[in-house]
Amino acid sequence: MENDAKKLRGARHMGQAGAAAKPAATRAVHPDTEEPAPGDPAAQALAEVIAEVLPRHDPGSPPAASAELYADLFIDSRRFLMIIRGLERRLDVEIDDEDLLGVDLITYGDLVGFVRQVAAKANGTGE
Repeated sequence: MENDAKKLRGARHMGQAGAAAKPAATRAVHPDTEEPAPGDPAAQALAEVIAEVLPRHDPGSPPAASAELYADLFIDSRRFLMIIRGLERRLDVEIDDEDLLGVDLITYGDLVGFVRQVAAKANGTGE
């Protein structure tokens, strides 16, 4: 019984997985993220909305496609909702909760792709 208590105390101090624990991955890698083409209306609309929500960003030089929304651009949930509302206003579309389900929005490039899909759906040319 005394041995069991020592084992439990040791596991608690070393973490539940003990000495075999490995550190968690902290960054998602998206190798397929490509830079938006110059003049892309979805990318331009997003850059303008980002500049409204995050004034330190210039719409003329948007973030890199690989920039992570949370880690690099400091876009929290409140700012994300402000971006969604700004996109709805600028593109004259309605972005439903269902549009966001199952979408992996990690990087700026992911968000540009999402905006393209929403704009295409609103124009009747999308999936």
